[in-house]
Amino acid sequence: MAVNEKVVYTLQEIEKKLKVEQHRLIHFCEKGVITPDFGDATGRGTMRRFSERNLFEFALALELRRFSLPVAYIAPIMKVLRAFESYAAKEIEVFTLPRSLQNKPAVKLSIVIVDGKNLFFILRYKGETSYIGGLDLEASHSLRGTRVSHEDPTHSFTSRLEVDLTKIAQSI
Repeated sequence: MAVNEKVVYTLQEIEKKLKVEQHRLIHFCEKGVITPDFGDATGRGTMRRFSERNLFEFALALELRRFSLPVAYIAPIMKVLRAFESYAAKEIEVFTLPRSLQNKPAVKLSIVIVDGKNLFFILRYKGETSYIGGLDLEASHSLRGTRVSHEDPTHSFTSRLEVDLTKIAQSI
């Protein structure tokens, strides 16, 4: 889960790259949705410094907000995403967000939220599809208790929201 330390973004750079008002990005930081990898503002005159992974997290958070998901609901998704990055790094030789989703051949990764609270990751790599999760977002912010399956466990739920993380990564 190494972060590329050569690429550092400011809020102004992320604002331009994602074409979004800076106050929306600041709100994500103040609510604990995004934690700057390279340094948070510590007072007047200091700047937050962000990694490529943080840029990806902002893009994902903005996408989830398009579905009117509350910020308080998005924060645990980000925490689980970071835990998933550590998990995937053990399963795949080298896995880092967003790089592994941008490189060719890309790892295909989606998140699926079912029945408004259960989170699954769909990982497609080397011709295999794995469904990882079943996490209750209201109770868990880690991957403890996850299930791994090659059968789609999400089809039996009443409602389903799928977000393609690979497309988000490739768009930034």
